[in-house]
Amino acid sequence: MARLSLSEHTLDVNVRRCDISLFDFSEVEDYVATLTGDRKYQFDAIKEIMVYLWGGAYASVLDLARENYGQKESIRRRFLSEAHFLSMLPLPEKLSGVCHLATGTGKSYVMFAVSHLSILLGKVKRVLVLGPSSTVIEEGLRDKFKEYLYGEKGAELKKQLPERLRHKVVRLLNCNDPIEDASIVIENINAIYNRERNSIGDTLFNHDGEVLVLSDEVHHAYSHLTFSGETVGYNFETEGRGVSRDERLWMKFIREEASIRRHIGFTGTPYNKNEYFPDVLCNYSIKDAIDEKVIKRINAILKTETDEGDNDELTPRQRYEQILSTHAENRRKYAYPGKNGKPMVKPITIFIHPTIAAAQRNTDLFVQVLAELLPTEIPTLKGQPR
Repeated sequence: MARLSLSEHTLDVNVRRCDISLFDFSEVEDYVATLTGDRKYQFDAIKEIMVYLWGGAYASVLDLARENYGQKESIRRRFLSEAHFLSMLPLPEKLSGVCHLATGTGKSYVMFAVSHLSILLGKVKRVLVLGPSSTVIEEGLRDKFKEYLYGEKGAELKKQLPERLRHKVVRLLNCNDPIEDASIVIENINAIYNRERNSIGDTLFNHDGEVLVLSDEVHHAYSHLTFSGETVGYNFETEGRGVSRDERLWMKFIREEASIRRHIGFTGTPYNKNEYFPDVLCNYSIKDAIDEKVIKRINAILKTETDEGDNDELTPRQRYEQILSTHAENRRKYAYPGKNGKPMVKPITIFIHPTIAAAQRNTDLFVQVLAELLPTEIPTLKGQPR
C-alpha cells in the first residue's frame, strides 16, 4: 500500500467561518504571538484549534469531516463514500480531532495556550490534560505549565492579554487536589482508571459543566483502533493488565464520559501502521520541521560490522555492544565541557521500532546487555558527562 501524504488528508478548519460574537481571536492574538515567537506553525495550530472549539461553525467533527470531504479529492479517493469516511471517525459525536506536531517542535506550548485561554475567556471552567503512564512526561508538562502560569515568562505573557483577562487566576492541580472551577488538571492516564478513589471522579466530573480534555501522546489511545475496514474498529476489552489494557481504557473513557464534549489529541505519530488517523486537524511533520531547521536531521548511520567483514550476521547482543561503543565514541567526541564544566553537547542514541511491543522487547534486552557490559567491557562510558 502506498504511503499517504498526511497534508492532503488533514481536516482543514475554516477560520473565516468563526462567529466573532462567540470567539474573537484578535482579542488574544498578541498573547499567542508572544508565546509562539517565530514558530508560526504553533501560532496557526492554536488559532485553528480555538476557532474549531469555540467559533460556533462546527457542532461536531462530523461537520468538519463533511466539509473537507466535499473539498478534498484526496479524501474522496481514500474512502469509498462520504458515509464510509464518517464511519471511520473514532469520536464522531464530539468536537474532536488530532493535532500533529513532530516530536521536538513544542506541542506543549499549543496545549498550554488552548487550556489557559479556554478558561480565561470563560469558554470552559475545567480542563483535563491527560498523558500516558509516564511520570517524566507528566512532570515535564506540569513544569512547563507552571512556568507560563506563575513564573517570569507567565508574567511577561500576561502583559499581552486584554485588561479584563490579566488578573484572572487559573489553578494548576492534580488528582489529589479537590478540583475547583478555573482549574487545569494535569494527570497521566492511570488516574482515570482509579477515578472512584481520587478527585478525577470525585470533584472534576461531579458538576454540571463541560470538561475540555486534551490528550498528550494520543496515539496511545488510538493504537487499538483500526481504520482499514468498513468502519472504525474498536477493542475496548478491559480484562488483563498492562500498557495494552490502559491504552484501550483511555479511548473508552474519552468516548463514554458525557462531560467530555470537546477533545483534542496531540501526537507526533498520527497513524497506526500505514493508516493515518482520519481526524487530523493540524499537520506539522518531521520533514517540515527539518526543512525549517526547527529540529535537526538524525544521523541514522551506525557501524555494525564484525572484524570478519561486512556481510556477517550480527546477533542482537553484538549489535547492542556496537551501539554502546558508538555511543561512547560520540560522547568522547562531542560532549566536551563548556566554561561551567558542563557538557556543551549531549549526544543521544535513538532506537526506532515498528511497534510498541517490539520496542518493549528490545528495551528489556538492551537493559540486560547494558547492565552486563557497563561495569567491565565498556569502561569508557563511566565517568563521562551524561
